[in-house]
Amino acid sequence: MAERLRRATFGIALVCGAGIWLLSPLITGRVEPWDAAGWYYPGALFLAGCAVAILFPAHPGVVAIGIVAGQMLVLLGRVAANSSGGGLWPLGIMFLVGYGVVPLLGAALGAAAGRLRKRKHRSDEA
Repeated sequence: MAERLRRATFGIALVCGAGIWLLSPLITGRVEPWDAAGWYYPGALFLAGCAVAILFPAHPGVVAIGIVAGQMLVLLGRVAANSSGGGLWPLGIMFLVGYGVVPLLGAALGAAAGRLRKRKHRSDEA
């Protein structure tokens, strides 16, 4: 059961991370979300980490890793699709790993909120 929950957490976080990159051109007009003006990228990372961890509070680290992995898949997919413009992708991977702190902070907050929600729900049932 715990392993299934961990896999589900990772899968949902992976989709969220990919979504941040795939939606960036529609929302910000920038292909790479870190090029967008304002708080889109750090805000999206933080909120995604927080939202997924509220649902799955037992695995905040898995949430952050999944979000980074989802972004990495999109980045590498774009590099593979356009081999002529992908010379800086190793630097992009380093940026993704560095920005991984943001969804981890969001996941930590979300996990705390999720645990409180579960605790309150249990006390309401008693």
